[in-house]
Amino acid sequence: MVKSNYKAWHIRRDDFSDSWSEADKLRFFARYAILAPSGHNTQPWKLTTHKNSLTVSINKSHFLSADGSGLLSVEPYISIGTFLEVFSLAARGFGYAITVRLFSKEDQIAEISIKSKSAPEPHLLDAITARVSNRNPFQETPISQKSLGAITANNLSGVATTLVTGKHDMDFIAEQTENAVEAIMGNPHYRKELSKWVRINPTRKHDGMPGFTHGFGHLQSLVSRAAVRHLPKHGPQAKKSGALIRKSGALVIVCCTDNKKESFVNAGRLYSQICVLAQDSGLATSALGASVIHADTREEVKQYFKIKVRPIYILRLGQATTAARHSPRWPLEKVLSRAAS
Repeated sequence: MVKSNYKAWHIRRDDFSDSWSEADKLRFFARYAILAPSGHNTQPWKLTTHKNSLTVSINKSHFLSADGSGLLSVEPYISIGTFLEVFSLAARGFGYAITVRLFSKEDQIAEISIKSKSAPEPHLLDAITARVSNRNPFQETPISQKSLGAITANNLSGVATTLVTGKHDMDFIAEQTENAVEAIMGNPHYRKELSKWVRINPTRKHDGMPGFTHGFGHLQSLVSRAAVRHLPKHGPQAKKSGALIRKSGALVIVCCTDNKKESFVNAGRLYSQICVLAQDSGLATSALGASVIHADTREEVKQYFKIKVRPIYILRLGQATTAARHSPRWPLEKVLSRAAS
């Protein structure tokens, strides 16, 4: 029996009907979009349906702070971007193209509407529901440049990528990752906020990170929140993170070329694109971006790869060696409301 906090992953695609109103279609696409990845699995999206559109805002109760783990306050925009791209991919799965219009307001992000019909791509629906953040070692087998190019193709404004496939380059990022984790976990604001989103394995909550997402067994997950908040600094996490970087088929450094909200949202859109298309190609993904979060190591990464703009996150890609499990999700009904008539 599926627990209530995991039911969102089980969608009956045959329930969809082309005869529905546009509002009903948008609501159904949103059932896939809420499966998008987000920082600490905070799911910071709040949805409102209108007659022919759906608006997406930031849920302020799920906002990661700027001085904690919110990547200098841009993280919620990245997570909203992941939602928007999964929404778009789901619509394509059913044979629809959508229009996304961004707002200038700080907390109200976008309006989504249906643009036109297109050829259905149902394989994308399978990839969305199968995708998972896999924080296990991957095979070090190289990924073809053709596959990487298709997965990471990018025409989004304000976003640039750097592909990393060489062992020496990965070793460099692994070293910087270890240094960054040691520094970041020494920040009490970060540890305090991170601890709020750590969950035990049999959690009944609909958000946050169960211990198994980081390879913790049941007993270890029971003490993980207290350990994050109170034990000395990073423990074994720094070395583990560095090892995961090394155990990857490829890395993608995603950068923003400016500090506009649109660019941060688009960086999130690219995040979901890479993850879903990689899943569709039989590859696993997970984010491990400590080296570009911490200011000192970020500068080291920029100089090493001759990057002139701002790195935002790093994604690992590769053939999975161990299956990973989904994180819990809030049901659509808890994050969606109807606009007042």
